[in-house]
Amino acid sequence: MEFMMEPDVLLPTQALNQWVYTLWRTAGSSDEEARITADHLIGANMSGHDSHGVSVVPGYVRSLASDQLQLNQRISVVTDSGALAVLDGNRGMGQAIAAQTMRFAIERAHSHGVAIVGLVCRVLDREFVFYMSMTLTGAMLFVTAAMPNLSLVALCCAVMGFMVGMMWVTGYTLLQESV
Repeated sequence: MEFMMEPDVLLPTQALNQWVYTLWRTAGSSDEEARITADHLIGANMSGHDSHGVSVVPGYVRSLASDQLQLNQRISVVTDSGALAVLDGNRGMGQAIAAQTMRFAIERAHSHGVAIVGLVCRVLDREFVFYMSMTLTGAMLFVTAAMPNLSLVALCCAVMGFMVGMMWVTGYTLLQESV
């Protein structure tokens, strides 16, 4: 049996941006959240990063339908030590939460001279975390092998330890669901 591939469908950028914006406004997003989301998704496609573009919309819609994604969320501060802060995105739309986080980090950097800001994200697919952790750990092994500085090797090993831990936890839970 021979399979025929469908030809690519090219849509005008502005029309697709408007469609994504309208989708999120209709779903309940504020004007700002819908605009940021549409602009970033289209921007990803236009930069050649299709995996981060409009192809993620069906997953976002599924997350919204299952109450994993919450629209119109604001970041909240989990830990605050001046130049160091940990924020919670409260299961909000990633693009809008990232914009809020960057504004927070820039304000902190202005007032303290430097800022280290972490963001807690809860809307992550375990399969994605598992595969990304595995891929990034492998990449870190190559980077570590090329490092001449022992302190950089130690830092990379700490990152790899975190990634391996994430692989183990997500892999274990994925296996339990399949049993």
